[in-house]
Order: sequence, then C-alpha cells, then structure tokens
Amino acid sequence: MRPTNSLRNPKIPPNQPQFQVEHVSGEPPLYVQVSRELERMVLALPLNHSDPLPSEPKLIDRWGVSRGTLRHAVNELARTGLLRVEQGRGTFVNHDVQVRLIVRERLVDVALPDSRFHLDFDRFVPDFLDRETCDATIMARPEWEAAQTVFAAPDNSLEHLRAQALVQGKRLVVPTFGLLRGYVVLDPTVIPEENILLAATLDGMERCGTTVDSPSAESLGRIDLLVTGATAASSDGQHIGPGNRFLSIEIHEMEEAGVIDGSTPRVIVVHDCQVVEGPVALQRPESTPFVVITPTRSIGQLPIAGVGAKVGEMMRGTNGNS
Repeated sequence: MRPTNSLRNPKIPPNQPQFQVEHVSGEPPLYVQVSRELERMVLALPLNHSDPLPSEPKLIDRWGVSRGTLRHAVNELARTGLLRVEQGRGTFVNHDVQVRLIVRERLVDVALPDSRFHLDFDRFVPDFLDRETCDATIMARPEWEAAQTVFAAPDNSLEHLRAQALVQGKRLVVPTFGLLRGYVVLDPTVIPEENILLAATLDGMERCGTTVDSPSAESLGRIDLLVTGATAASSDGQHIGPGNRFLSIEIHEMEEAGVIDGSTPRVIVVHDCQVVEGPVALQRPESTPFVVITPTRSIGQLPIAGVGAKVGEMMRGTNGNS
C-alpha cells in the first residue's frame, strides 16, 4: 500500500490514484488489501451517514485497482454485514455493524472473557471491569425499589443484578436463548435460599424456575422494569446488540402481549467505552429509548409513568433526575 495522496501533493495529477494499491509477493491478495482500506474508510464515517458510498469509478480511481478487485472487496464487507449493496441505489453502511466494530477494539481491554466464547463479542454480551458500580447505581434508583417484577436479559454483565433482584424478593423474568424455550420466571418465594445464586446463572435458571412459552407471554404478568446489557449503546438511548436482534424480538413480543408498554422503564448496562455519541442511523431502532448506565454516568431519563403510582410519586420527589 503506497500512499500518494494527490490532495497533499499538488505535483501529482488529480486523475492519478490517491492510494496506489499494489500486490507484492507474500502479502495478502489485492482484494483483501482494498477491503481493509475500504473498512478503514467506512469506520471513519459519521454514525448517522445515510448517503451511499462513492461510486465504483471514484473508488477505482482512489485505489488504482480493477473493477473486479473492487467488487470482490465490497462483496467481502457485504458478507460480514458492514455494507449492503442495493441494486440501482448504491452501497450503504450498516451502522449497527459499524458501531460493533468500533466498540470491539475498545472493549477488549475491559471485558471479562466468557467461559465458552472467550472474547467473541458476536456470540455474547460480556461482563466488564467496574460493572458493580452500575449495579449500585441501578439499585439506588426509585424504579428498582418500586419494581416487583424485573425483566433481565441473559447477559453476562447482569448475573449479579439478577441475583440481587431475587435476594431482594423481586420476581424475575429471563428470556431463553433466542426464545427457543420461551421465558423463565423465577419466583424468590419458592426458590430455596441456597439456590438463589444458582438461579441467577444461565445454566441454573431453568432448574430453579418455570418456563413460559412465547405464545403465552401474557401470562408473564406486568413487568415493571426492563434491564439489559449490550454490545454498545448510543448516547441517545439506542441499544446495539451482538447482531442477533433477540432483544428487539423479545420487546416486540412483550409489547404485543401487553406486559410492557412505552411507559415501562428500560435500562442498558454498559462500560463507558461501549457508549457512542448518537444519533446512530440504525435500520430498525427501538421506538422507546433506554437510559444508559455506565460506571461513571447515567444518560437519559426514564418515563415518570414507569411502574405506576408508586414510581410516579418517587420520581416526582426526585424531580425526575436520572
């Protein structure tokens, strides 16, 4: 890769390649090199960039490669999900994937490895250093105190919070992976005290709780507070998960069942490095934003309606600060 940026060197004619990409023996194939340069360019774009990428002729001029090499590079990034090619319209960035790639580099330094997936953040939502500060922040909020039933995602970062919910006598609803077995309902009044910590784990919850299948979601009863981890969160309260969109499916299903609505408080627990400045042009954003809790700050406000009159009174007593 030999940078010869004509914008910086006026002696180079403007029709010359800005970045001449040449294949040297022993280096990756040319299309791989172009793919890497294209990825760097895309990751540097604003997260709300909605225009298509420059046209093929412009990118060919930029790197001095053939149309076939460029298309091979674009197809590679489309295969990973970073780009999408729309016939007749152009090539666009999938910003949720863009965010994941940006955050992944930061997250490696603070994430706690999973016992099965290590640091493969496409497979799980990790726990992270200083996460207990987030737990303390959430448990000090009036929404937590007033909640009788808490929905908690099956994320590594929420295991301690799930245990605390049960210890404090709160009923817990946890979705199974991909809703394949529906939801697990954990009632602390029937779980032996010595099994509370086990019930908060992903491997133990189904041994300690009862399962409710998706078609019967209305039988979950009213959920007072929704808490989830994330791969990333935007500063305007959008959730970006590992890519499977399970949370969006769960939220839609619970809204259809009437157990949550737009007034249900929703919280994301993430490390500061997982927060990106919004807005992010997601393809399918959540209609109700989340409050984002990190070890150092709380971003956003929860709806006063929340869990009914009790939360409303408590929130008014604190002027609705978050």
